[in-house]
Amino acid sequence: MNIESLRHYLLESLPPEIKAGWNSSLGAVPPVAFLAVILLLTLGLAWLWIRLRRCERRDQARTDYFRGVFLAPNLQEAIAALSDFFRKIEPDIFRMGVYLREGNSFRFAGGGSSEGTTGAKMEESIIPDESYMQQGRFHVHTFHPQNGKVAVRVLAYNRISMDKITGELYCLAALLEGLAKLAGAQAELTRSQLEDESATIFNPVFSDRKEYFELVGAIVLNAYRLDTLRILSPEGDTLLGAPDYQEGSGKLLYLRATGLQFQLFRKSGLDSEDITHIGRFLDIISAVHAMYSSEHHIDNYLSFLETSIEVYEKNDAFEHRHSEKVKTVALRLGAELGLDAKRLAVLGYACRFHDIGMLGQLSGIASKSGNLSEKEHARIKFHPIIGRNITKALDSRYPVSTIIMQHHEFLDGSGYPGTPGGPVISIEARILALSEVLVGMLSNRPHRKGKNMDVALLELESLVPHQLDAAAFGALKKLRESIACALKDLG
Repeated sequence: MNIESLRHYLLESLPPEIKAGWNSSLGAVPPVAFLAVILLLTLGLAWLWIRLRRCERRDQARTDYFRGVFLAPNLQEAIAALSDFFRKIEPDIFRMGVYLREGNSFRFAGGGSSEGTTGAKMEESIIPDESYMQQGRFHVHTFHPQNGKVAVRVLAYNRISMDKITGELYCLAALLEGLAKLAGAQAELTRSQLEDESATIFNPVFSDRKEYFELVGAIVLNAYRLDTLRILSPEGDTLLGAPDYQEGSGKLLYLRATGLQFQLFRKSGLDSEDITHIGRFLDIISAVHAMYSSEHHIDNYLSFLETSIEVYEKNDAFEHRHSEKVKTVALRLGAELGLDAKRLAVLGYACRFHDIGMLGQLSGIASKSGNLSEKEHARIKFHPIIGRNITKALDSRYPVSTIIMQHHEFLDGSGYPGTPGGPVISIEARILALSEVLVGMLSNRPHRKGKNMDVALLELESLVPHQLDAAAFGALKKLRESIACALKDLG
């Protein structure tokens, strides 16, 4: 069909009342101009179709985003949904992070980046006082709803408009606050369960030996997701979990000095890492049982804990003599603040065993380089609870368990595991908290080198008095030279 045929077809297709007026007009239009009009109309329709498709894809991405965030069972999956959404609608975004309020600042909770990108690292904590700034080659945008508990930080190659995504960010902030509350409730429940279980495990009064080891077996069964656990005893066997297991299968572990064996079954199989972790746990249980079975169980238990701490600190280069350094600082501060000899002895043992709850899997998490995930950070927060229950047996002679429970608490309530702040925190726990923060700042860590004393004191001063005790910090400033020399001698 040529242009003339097309023009004739259009004229014939027009209604009669329009045809009379348009006949002469269309006839006067040159063929080239007529073709140009047709092309322009075609291009216009194509452009409109592309725009509609783009809007449709954007709407689909927004729908997927809302579905992902609303259905996310935890903070990490909600943050992942957020990251995926922003990567689709803002190609200039390089990396983004979500922060949750912790005291006067915001702690990094998680984030995502464009695939294949490296080099830009989100800060571990921020104070979102600026909504925009430049940081090297990146443009940094911070979104923080007023009085909110969530902040979002975006690193982009170019400055981007945050206005078009503000609605999604407000929605995200509200959802994350809800998920954070849910996570807090779950953590509190887990903490309570862990407290009850570990308190029973390390309770020196065993009213019923069979009942006690059945409790140990139940904890192993649930903690390591076993299908069946069989306790073999001279008094008779006990079966926990599913009864349908194959006789002769599974892994047999001995509990030293108890005459008991644990036979472990899992349909999917047990790997060597599981067996190692369960074996270590059972070794601790059998050792504790042996200590408490002796007339001198407090002395034996002290020796056991001392050995455990020495082994833990020798096997971790970043924890080398850590508790001894904390003890050195704390005893000097305690003496300066007027603690008597008995309280100083208790403080010394609290310092020595303050990280006893880190033994096992938590030590591997703490020694990781880079940022910890939300789940890992939450697990680390349990170590004061575990430490308190492990050391509770010492309280009749050395009341250290409460001090250990509180050694990561801050006066404004922003510490962990979350006991009430202020006057409830003992002076011994305040001294221990300051001493550990100082030693941590001065020590090398997987992600940074240790600071010098001047820099550490400046940073500590910013935490006084809302987080750290003012009197203890005053004593530290007064004794800084002698403390620095003592720490240097410890290496």
